[in-house]
Amino acid sequence: MKILVLSFYFRPDLSAGSFRASALVEALLEVLPAGSSIDVITTMPNRYSTFKQDVAEREEAGPLRIRRIALPSHRSDLRGQSRAFLHFARGASREAAKVRYDIVFATSSRLMTAALGARIARRARARLYLDIRDIFVDTIGDVFPKIAAVLRPPLSALEGWTVRRADRINLVSRGFEGYFLSRYPDRSYSWFTNGIDDEFLNADWTTKERPTRRAGRCSRFMPATSARARACMPFCRSSPLRSRDGSTSA
Repeated sequence: MKILVLSFYFRPDLSAGSFRASALVEALLEVLPAGSSIDVITTMPNRYSTFKQDVAEREEAGPLRIRRIALPSHRSDLRGQSRAFLHFARGASREAAKVRYDIVFATSSRLMTAALGARIARRARARLYLDIRDIFVDTIGDVFPKIAAVLRPPLSALEGWTVRRADRINLVSRGFEGYFLSRYPDRSYSWFTNGIDDEFLNADWTTKERPTRRAGRCSRFMPATSARARACMPFCRSSPLRSRDGSTSA
């Protein structure tokens, strides 16, 4: 079984998406069936311009392979973010085309990585598991208020296309339930939240000192991530396995 994990951010980058995707991969490796592999396609650290860390573009350790795509320098405005994502999308598509995956897992807060995952899964005829961390169509008015009215219709259509291609959808919050069930009631949903970092779980809250995060350290998401990894495995095992001629069997 070949699993693709698609995340714009991944360790050692610093962001909620990085911590979440990295913790999930660690948990999946603990329960991965023999002969299976996980490929992670992500970017070189770029979340904060002040955070620089040397890391290889390609890493391989046992069943895990990580491919980091270097992005051009860009600003944080709409044009800069769009340019950066298009560069990532082209690179990720090229990398993913080299392998016939059984499962595609994409974690996304602004819909684009989820849509990219849906496109890759469709091309590979793979099962698609989406991890939705925000409702971009709903929040775009706060992110880009001046052009929200123009962007919302095409983004809503893209959201519908993406969600309807997912075999399983995880929502990071029960607060998203009403939105998705009213629009896509026929999808299969789960709810695994972010949880709490080890630094806070293990802290002594009777003192005035507060825990601090060491740069580059990925958090482990309480029991939620391990539970999510275990929940993924029946979904993975039910994925049709392809033969070399492209046919499938249950």
